[in-house]
Amino acid sequence: MAPHPTLKATFAARSETATHPLTAYLFKLMDLKASNLCLSADVPTARELLYLADKIGPSIACVEAAREHKDFVMGFISQETLNTEPDDAFIHMTPGCQLPPDDEDPQTNGSVGGDGQGQQYNTPHKLIGIAGSDIAIVGRGILKASDPVEEAERYRSAAWKAYTERLLR
Repeated sequence: MAPHPTLKATFAARSETATHPLTAYLFKLMDLKASNLCLSADVPTARELLYLADKIGPSIACVEAAREHKDFVMGFISQETLNTEPDDAFIHMTPGCQLPPDDEDPQTNGSVGGDGQGQQYNTPHKLIGIAGSDIAIVGRGILKASDPVEEAERYRSAAWKAYTERLLR
């Protein structure tokens, strides 16, 4: 079975065929920022959230879209692409993304374990490159890092690399 056409289309191309303006906007923003990273910011105070948005915002694609269009659902939170029909053009976001330590190749093992509470983590390579998701949702991997700004960039880079390599397959 051939992969769905959306798996081979760039985000810029998908923005042109999106059926809703917010979806088109998000695809354009992702392409412009070279980012398909979404931060799952489970923090206890609004102050922490605003601080993170200010510092990490340049690495995240969904922040601006969420601020401007709070009432629209643009796709699915899923473990893999759900685009199966020819006209499907949904956007897919997957939680549970985690990178191995800096000294390990993020593509050598698609799964990097779990948290002991049922959460299973997968690398951007597995989520985006193999399963066909568009956006990797990261929480603790960034929030618990000693340098969240540097770690957000590491995740952004790995997720974008998985996306661009998927386009070439």
